[in-house]
Amino acid sequence: KILNLEPNTQYKFTLICKATDNDVTKSYDIKTDFGTPSAPQNVKQSSVPNGIHVTWSAPTIEGSVTKYKITIDNKLVADDIPKNQTVYEVPAQYGDGVEHTIAVQACYENLHGFVSCSDSSTIKLTFVTTTKPTPTQTQTQTQTQTQTQTPTPPATTSTGAHSYPTSVCMIIFSLFLFSKMKF
Repeated sequence: KILNLEPNTQYKFTLICKATDNDVTKSYDIKTDFGTPSAPQNVKQSSVPNGIHVTWSAPTIEGSVTKYKITIDNKLVADDIPKNQTVYEVPAQYGDGVEHTIAVQACYENLHGFVSCSDSSTIKLTFVTTTKPTPTQTQTQTQTQTQTQTPTPPATTSTGAHSYPTSVCMIIFSLFLFSKMKF
């Protein structure tokens, strides 16, 4: 095992096999894999009617990227975004005014199929969705009542407890209706 090699670097290795009567020497030119890529830069998001639009810039060493992956709130959203794509639309709804964490990672798959991903280029954002509330229908009923007029007796002054059951019921009913109204 050879340690501390630089990624994406050409090395020359010489193998010498010692035998009692004959030494065999063989040289190999080997280029190391890219290793873990650096994180994407300038991660941004915008709300769209059907989700979140995420954009980013490729890492400085683009050749080291074979794909990207995105997580929101530590949940994998996409893990096979092509290396030449730096835009992704997350098709999901998020609540108004709720803070979420978006992470975009650059990944490199080496010749042996091992995938290594960058540290997250993480941003914390408060999403504001652009969806409009669905309209609700309200029905109003009007009743017409015919009343006969009777003369009102003159007001009198009295002391003691009074009972106004009809007025109290009307006040309670009015408060109930007022509480159900949407502004």
